[in-house]
Amino acid sequence: MNRLDSTRTLDFAGFSTVVLVTVVLAAVVLAAVAPETLADTGVQAEASKTRRQRVEQSLQTAIVPSVETGYELEERIRAHDAPGITIAVIEDFELDWARAYGKADTTTGRQLTTQTRHNVGSVSKTVCAMTAMRLVEAGKLALDEPINRYLKSWQLPENEFTKDNPVTLRLLLSHSAGTTVHGFPGYRPDAELPSIQQVLNGEDPANTDPIRVDRVPGEGYRYSGGGTTVVQLAIMDVTGKSFEDAARELVLEPLGMEHTTYRQPVDGVDLGERAVGYADNPSFMGTEVFIAQGAAGLWSTPTDLARLMIEIMKAYRGDEGTIISQKTAQEMLTRVSGDAGLGFFLEDHNGALSFGHGGDNTGFHAYVMGLPATGQGIVTIVNSDVGDELQQEVARAADTVYGWPEDTWDAEVVATGKLDRKVARAISGRYQLGANDVITVVRDGSQMTYRECYWGSRVTEMLPLTNGHFQLVSGNNSLGSRAELVFETDKSGNVSAMRRVGTEYVMPRLDKNNLLPLEYIEAGDINGAMSKWDEQSDLDPGLMRFTARRFGLHDKDQLKSGIEVRTYVAKRFPLDQEAQEMLAEAYAVAGDEAQVQKTKRQAEARVKALAAVSSQFDAGQVQPALAAFDRLAADIGSSDAYRWLLGTAEGWLADSPQHATLVAKHAARHLPKSATAQATLARALWATGDAPRAIEVMDRAIEANPAVEQTVIERMWIRDRWKGEAVTLSEPEMTRYVGDYGPRHIVVSEGQLAYYRGSNPPQTLIPLGNHQFMMRDLDYFKLEFVMDAEGRPDRIVGHYSSGRRDESPRDSVDVDQ
Repeated sequence: MNRLDSTRTLDFAGFSTVVLVTVVLAAVVLAAVAPETLADTGVQAEASKTRRQRVEQSLQTAIVPSVETGYELEERIRAHDAPGITIAVIEDFELDWARAYGKADTTTGRQLTTQTRHNVGSVSKTVCAMTAMRLVEAGKLALDEPINRYLKSWQLPENEFTKDNPVTLRLLLSHSAGTTVHGFPGYRPDAELPSIQQVLNGEDPANTDPIRVDRVPGEGYRYSGGGTTVVQLAIMDVTGKSFEDAARELVLEPLGMEHTTYRQPVDGVDLGERAVGYADNPSFMGTEVFIAQGAAGLWSTPTDLARLMIEIMKAYRGDEGTIISQKTAQEMLTRVSGDAGLGFFLEDHNGALSFGHGGDNTGFHAYVMGLPATGQGIVTIVNSDVGDELQQEVARAADTVYGWPEDTWDAEVVATGKLDRKVARAISGRYQLGANDVITVVRDGSQMTYRECYWGSRVTEMLPLTNGHFQLVSGNNSLGSRAELVFETDKSGNVSAMRRVGTEYVMPRLDKNNLLPLEYIEAGDINGAMSKWDEQSDLDPGLMRFTARRFGLHDKDQLKSGIEVRTYVAKRFPLDQEAQEMLAEAYAVAGDEAQVQKTKRQAEARVKALAAVSSQFDAGQVQPALAAFDRLAADIGSSDAYRWLLGTAEGWLADSPQHATLVAKHAARHLPKSATAQATLARALWATGDAPRAIEVMDRAIEANPAVEQTVIERMWIRDRWKGEAVTLSEPEMTRYVGDYGPRHIVVSEGQLAYYRGSNPPQTLIPLGNHQFMMRDLDYFKLEFVMDAEGRPDRIVGHYSSGRRDESPRDSVDVDQ
């Protein structure tokens, strides 16, 4: 178990750093935060305050140089570029303390308080489950009866999967009913809103697929916000009330959760102060409307959610006066499928049970966790998309201070070396990441830091390792929290590049006069960025949309620049529907209704033309479809329009590689300088079995645009896959990999191991030995399972063709919506 003293002398990378936690320092660090809420007064209040101060000084990243390492909370809030965080800690079945840090609104400077409401994403499912279980106790619902018996305004369609295995409330609450739709993106406040029945049927104006059963209920776990939405409707139908009213009467009011509501939309409702949610899209600001209230629509505070967790733990212990019985609480905290109980995910920590849930909606991250045996727990909410790692660091601090069971939140300790000052000076500089972004490596006091323009002001510490390499300690970057980096030198001994260890992905050092587009954006030089983009034959539309969204439309000073960049993106990607919608949105904020209507009419005409082309493709009429597309591209007057065909080609890779090759060849002819087009053609050729030709085309892609490192990596991966041979796994060997790894899921489908993420269909995995797998339809992507000391999968590492690497621990708490 990690422990931290209040005063430590740390030896980090050869530097002696004294961490003094004093009353004066605490007063300085915490001067701008809201008052704490304590469980008691007197001695208990003073003890709670001491524990709180220790937590504030004891944050740990996922990787640390020693167990003594501790960071200040304020320091980590800045490092993650988070507006703020609100925390509630539970000790001995009571609220020990709650406190808010940072801002609810960075524009006005309004501070967070412990009463500030946040959208808590999928944590909504916990209150929905509690509401359903109260109805079970009242005899209005049953856990193991077909759910259709309780649905009056809509029925879950029956099919061959449900014929002998009906969907029940127990299966729905444990994500094992076989229902579809992983999560819900929500709706803009000014959008036409669907009814819950339209959401369930996937009918316009719903923006998600129909919720159906596409696997045998009870035969495995698959996270499904769609299933929770079925539960929401069952609650509404059996009570005859709105879901908001039913939850308030059955759970929120009895528990005194007065700052919590399912009301949607929440704008205009007198709820006191709400936090602004800060997201990659600053014009959105976390204001979506969720018709799927039970799955993602709850607004709450850590203090209120702590009341819910305490109530369940007291009921689990058998205390009198709880709103659910001990039997019900124990039922909720019993595994049904995988690590899923009823409304919560469960973990075992050396015999100690924990239950919890994560939530992740635009602009917000929420997390709840409880230990029923000891009555301990934590609730954290961050009003930003970057909140996940900050919450984990706070949880590690609470783990340390409160003595949670072993392995609950322990950090990984790595052996560090000395940070030589000459080395620090030599490696400091700018390195190219892809075609648009820049990595800046600098020495900051006793440590090296890493920052990408893409991530704004978020920085990642680089730990010096004993072998001269460096390791990133958090995930505020594109390479991942455990990326190990090495710096390479040229013939003269000068540092020339940075490379991620284990890959051939090289990030060359940049000359000081060579600025990349995102640097121009940071400097406010829009024209400079656009000139650089004009020089590039390959641009990622997703990255371009992200760049455009950095200009918040709510800020009048940014609106003009936002329109300029969005106009460029819409012109560069004329068939990208989202790019056109973003431009229309900017014109609407500016009050230029004529441009709004012009942009919409143009987009609608192109959508209609594309629909006609798609129909021909779907009918297998490839040549007529290509001819029709040529006419559309001519009308638009843009060769970049041919990028749309690349998506069509990729969609055919699995089922019709011959068609994919025809389409990719056509696109490549019109995009002769595009390495992406050549790479798509190479993948199509690979899918047809023409591996030598695929390698040849990939070489041509590199010649066309040698600066695009992705093509180099893709070529290497195709070649490696071509030379390698798949191995065979027995059913027991496959079964050990099955499980849930955050948003990633591994299942056995049709006798083969398969992978899926979100609501996407499972992709067959090809085992390559040594716990490594490639996807049948994605030869340029690889999964690697990292095993623990007992030979069980501990986490998944995803290796991308771009050289990026990320990790998903085998964690029972799913942070998706």
